[in-house]
Amino acid sequence: MPRVLLPIIYGEGIQTRRVDRQGKIGYAGHKLRVGMGCSGMLVGLRPVPEEKLEVYFCKQMIALIDLSNGDDPRVTRTTRRRAGTGTNPRGETENTSSARVDSALQRRERRRTR
Repeated sequence: MPRVLLPIIYGEGIQTRRVDRQGKIGYAGHKLRVGMGCSGMLVGLRPVPEEKLEVYFCKQMIALIDLSNGDDPRVTRTTRRRAGTGTNPRGETENTSSARVDSALQRRERRRTR
């Protein structure tokens, strides 16, 4: 393990915020929870269409902030999805639990045939 980590550098057009001890960042007068795993670190905020911001830690998107309701912005964390049918933060439908079950069944079948 290195004693000192290299600084995280975000590209042009990406704003940065430091995550506090409670896992929150300040944006437009609001405290928004992005995750305690990044406490003390800088995260990048990249604007995307439809009044949204993607929140990045290094190259990993960790949250999506919906600013369409200015009085109450919504944060969707992208790294802690529960298994089941639903939509991901970009609004795309997905079914993670059936895909996991299918792949587990395929692995089990391969073991039996060996």
